Amino acid sequence: MLYESMFKYGLHDCRIDNVFCENGEMFLVFASGVYELDATGKETCLTPSCRMVIEFAENDIQKIFNHIEITRTSKGKTTDIDYNKFVEDVEKYKFDVDINYFSRFCNTILIEGYISKWKYAVVISEVENIKYLFF
Repeated sequence: MLYESMFKYGLHDCRIDNVFCENGEMFLVFASGVYELDATGKETCLTPSCRMVIEFAENDIQKIFNHIEITRTSKGKTTDIDYNKFVEDVEKYKFDVDINYFSRFCNTILIEGYISKWKYAVVISEVENIKYLFF
């Protein structure tokens, strides 16, 4: 089920407007929507606004943060970024997604993109399920 949901929608050229964790889940808010993908992975149309809900096997929020790694690259230097700093940057500048990857072997998502002039890589591991809520 996780594998299917990862390839139903594409995040390339989409914008994350807000990020938050609640009740053991991580939410990525796409106010402009995400792209529906056909069977070959081609983008077909932009959906309405949505939240990408990432579910973990654990519900303890502190343990969930162990599964979220964020790095920022600027002027050739890469540094680890705290989750709260990442959320602040997304709220202030928005996160323009360049590309997303999924590892079926370890149920891990990698989302790469830009916030202002910085390149970000967000690795979310041990994902139990992903669902999209449209509004």
